[in-house]
Amino acid sequence: QQQRQQQEQQQQQPIVRLGFAAGNASLVLSDLSTDSVFFDCEGHFVHGRTKSRVSQRLRRDDIVGVLLNLDRSSPNANTISLFRDGQRISEPQKLPDSLVGRPLFPAVSYRGVTLRINFGPAPLKPLSFRCKMLQDAAASDCQLSPSSSPVSDERCDVLFPVSLPDEGTFHWLDHFLEKNPSYVELSARSLLAWARKSGLSRRGGKGSNDRPEMGFGIPQLDDMSILSFLISLTPAIRRNFVVAEVQGNLLAEARRNAVARFSRSSFKATAVVVMGEPSEEHKQLVQAGILEEKKTES
Repeated sequence: QQQRQQQEQQQQQPIVRLGFAAGNASLVLSDLSTDSVFFDCEGHFVHGRTKSRVSQRLRRDDIVGVLLNLDRSSPNANTISLFRDGQRISEPQKLPDSLVGRPLFPAVSYRGVTLRINFGPAPLKPLSFRCKMLQDAAASDCQLSPSSSPVSDERCDVLFPVSLPDEGTFHWLDHFLEKNPSYVELSARSLLAWARKSGLSRRGGKGSNDRPEMGFGIPQLDDMSILSFLISLTPAIRRNFVVAEVQGNLLAEARRNAVARFSRSSFKATAVVVMGEPSEEHKQLVQAGILEEKKTES
């Protein structure tokens, strides 16, 4: 009972995360990704699993600014700093080497608060020095990211991978999504990742990628009914999707029921058979992923 109360209290705490992310990063800033870097409202600077306290906590009604310094002539080049009410509250934090030289996009994630976002042309609180805001940036310093939405007069794609259990379905899916970023994964695994990125605490943690035990103490998440709700919204979202359910896609009746949930007027459904000898490229990617996991654990 005490553990459940602590979990509920943690889930009710507000979250604010401000920083920058690469174009291929998750839309939710979290410690599960190394393609982003951010400050949180508790005063931490976070990149992947690396987390350190570098500033004061943020308070209600604070006017907060995040400064990305890419000026090569500056002693603080390739750093990110946090300001509150026009005053610096953190020392410049070095950008991780993996993000230096890559196009970086401003990123904000929050829960339980109301934010006002200002990209310019003038700051809400002036700094002690002049600095261009995003809206005033030169075109030569920016990179436009094209929309991942399909053309509005086309039907979107929805793919159903058909494979055997424990035969690398999700390795194939990771590879596919990396090469086809316009596709969005719909699965229990993606729902679990979304909840964890949102700062929810999980109890347990058993199960497989296909059927993980959620254990968040939130009925709609634990019974995965929210996944059905998300699927009902897909015609309005206009995206390509991959429905990654190993057991469901393998069974003919379950597969027919899943396909029926996507309107034929909006989607073109395709089954993708993921069986047989994998390509050499796929083998190398899987081996590289396993090696990276071992490095992270060590």
